[in-house]
This record gives sequence, structure tokens and C-alpha cells, in this order.
Amino acid sequence: MINKTYQAGLLQAKAYRILRERTKEALLEYEINDIDWSILGLLYDQPEQTPKQLAEALSVKVPFITKTCQNLMSKNLIEKINHDQDGRSFYFHLTKSGNSLVKKIEPKLLKSMSSLLKPLSPNQLRGYIKTLEKITANNERLKNQ
Repeated sequence: MINKTYQAGLLQAKAYRILRERTKEALLEYEINDIDWSILGLLYDQPEQTPKQLAEALSVKVPFITKTCQNLMSKNLIEKINHDQDGRSFYFHLTKSGNSLVKKIEPKLLKSMSSLLKPLSPNQLRGYIKTLEKITANNERLKNQ
């Protein structure tokens, strides 16, 4: 039973490293990393996102997104599209190759993760995800106070 903050922190850090390593292994053959995968997934779920939107979703700075997206553009996985009315403004969009790659990787990654998640009931998994969502929402609320 975990009843101290450092024990919970150690467990959370260990679980994070395990999940991240599993993700890295699954993405290795596609020559992308977990941040690339997150951006591709965000664009798959909601096309036409600005660098600012992506940065906010990943809790990083816009220059980091710009650099990372340049790498994804060089691999022909995303493209930069200028807004019609404002030439200074642009958004990122998945290419056909990027869209196909997401559809190819997602089931593979789910299969890779399933052995770690298999002992969890659907309710336990939903509870875990709800807990993570609540922590991030609380953090946003506290930052905006």
C-alpha cells in the first residue's frame, strides 16, 4: 500500500518509463519518437492545428513544435498550410503518408501495450485515464488562477 508521496512518485515514474520504453520500441522501425507520434495523433484526431495549439496540447513551447514539425515535414508525414486570409498564419496537416502511418502504427502500439494493460478491467483503465485527466485539468485550473 502506497501511503507516502515519494512512494507514489516513484511508482508513477517507473510506470511512465515502462510505458514510454514500450512506445519507443514500437515506433523505432518507423524512425519517429514519442513526441512525433503525439503530434501525428493530434493531427489525425483534429486536422489543421496551429503550432500554438499543438504546443498547448503537449505542454511545450511553440519553437519546439516548429522544430519537431520541420522534421516530420522532411519525412513527408505532415505539411504546413498557410491560411487564406493571413499569409503570416499557418497550420499543420497530415499528408496521405502521415495518415496511413497513423493507421498502421496505432493497432501495433495497442497490441504492444495490451500485455501491460491486460490485467486491468475496463473500469480500472477508465478510472486511470480519468485520474490523469483530472490531474491535468486541475493543473490548468491552478495555472489560470
